[in-house]
Amino acid sequence: MTAITGKVEIVKRPGELGIHSMDTFNMVVPDLQQAETFYKTFGLDVREEGNNLGLYTFGSGHRWGSIGEGLRKKLNYLTFAVFEEDFEPIKRRVEAEGIRLLDAPRGLESEGSGFTTTTAC
Repeated sequence: MTAITGKVEIVKRPGELGIHSMDTFNMVVPDLQQAETFYKTFGLDVREEGNNLGLYTFGSGHRWGSIGEGLRKKLNYLTFAVFEEDFEPIKRRVEAEGIRLLDAPRGLESEGSGFTTTTAC
């Protein structure tokens, strides 16, 4: 196994639009206590945040995911980080494909837009 230290440099390819990383995700699970045990065993820094769990890596303030409780397990959303100069061109490209833009999910601080489609990814 190889240890990764520090941050991996994000490199933008000239002339290409870029989504460079996953920012966060939100899931709902039937048993929040079981999820907390799982993610702690997995090695994450799990924090209680109101009625949800926040998933962090130790030593980082970035919340990678949040877990809420619901009737059945489901993925609510994923967010991705894009290069600032690519945001508007990506947005136009998505709109040109007929994909409907949404507001950010309730409770999610966002500087961008959400995309939705009825086709499978």
